Amino acid sequence: MKAQDEGANEVTIFDCIPSGNFLKRTDLILTDDEKKRIVELATKYHEMDHPMGVIAMAYVNSPEGVGCFGARTQFYMTAYGDVNPCDFNPISFGNVRDMPLDAIWHKMTAHPDFKIHHKTCRMQTPSYRAKYIDVLPDDIKFPITVEDVERYRAEHEKAAAAAAGTK
Repeated sequence: MKAQDEGANEVTIFDCIPSGNFLKRTDLILTDDEKKRIVELATKYHEMDHPMGVIAMAYVNSPEGVGCFGARTQFYMTAYGDVNPCDFNPISFGNVRDMPLDAIWHKMTAHPDFKIHHKTCRMQTPSYRAKYIDVLPDDIKFPITVEDVERYRAEHEKAAAAAAGTK
């Protein structure tokens, strides 16, 4: 059975973005070679003579594509009103029940790590994850406010300095 037979006009191939219960499973992130193979496969199908679109997010979220959409051209709002940079990122910049959406958007896009365009998916980038995800306790409830992430990061850095004896 073909996707077209089911009425689909497009297939989007998402590569793994560790989030939710898999937030700390960075072993699931595809290697550059695996991403390249997915892009080649999508390109092959995209170039075939048929009306079906095939999109590989490994390409879209790469430097050759458009990079990260989070807090640039999109945001994700949970059913409870929390506003995150994207649906894979657990960091909330505010809640529409407490703050106007335009103020949340401004807060998010003014944040040092979101005011610049990121050339790849942040949630797949080791440096971003080290700064914002790896510092979070395993038993944390999501979404988490950006202020709480900053607090956890400061605690993590203080503990690392103490362990290194540089207090």
